[in-house]
Amino acid sequence: MQKGPLETVLYVDDDPDDQEFFMTSLSEARPNIKCFAAKDGGSAFELLKSIPLPSYIFIDLHLPRVNGIEVLRKLKGTTEFASIPTYILSTTLYEPHAVTIRELGGNGLLRKPGSLLDFRELFDSVFKR
Repeated sequence: MQKGPLETVLYVDDDPDDQEFFMTSLSEARPNIKCFAAKDGGSAFELLKSIPLPSYIFIDLHLPRVNGIEVLRKLKGTTEFASIPTYILSTTLYEPHAVTIRELGGNGLLRKPGSLLDFRELFDSVFKR
C-alpha cells in the first residue's frame, strides 16, 4: 500500500450516524482529505488492504466485540501501521484509558465531538501536530 497524492483518514465507529457526522465534518473542515469508514476492528483491517495507507486513524473506544484499545494494540503491533498517528475517540475521557493508549503507542484519547465546530477544533489540533 502506498500513500496516495491526497491524505487519507480511516475512521472506525459502529454507529452509522457518528460515521456520517465525522465524515461530513472532515470533508467540510479539510476537503483535501479523503475519509474511509469501518464499523469495527475486523472490517477496518479488511478495508486497510484496499485503500491507500491512511495518514491518520481515528477509532471509537466502544466498538462491538473488540474495543478500540484492542484495535489500537493490533495496529501498533503491525509494522505497516505502527507509525500512523492513531487517536481513540470517546464521549468520556478516563485517565487509565489515556495511559494505556499512550503505552501502546497511540497518539491520544480525544473527546468525541458533539458539534461541527467541535470537530473543526479537533481536526485543527490533530492535523497541526
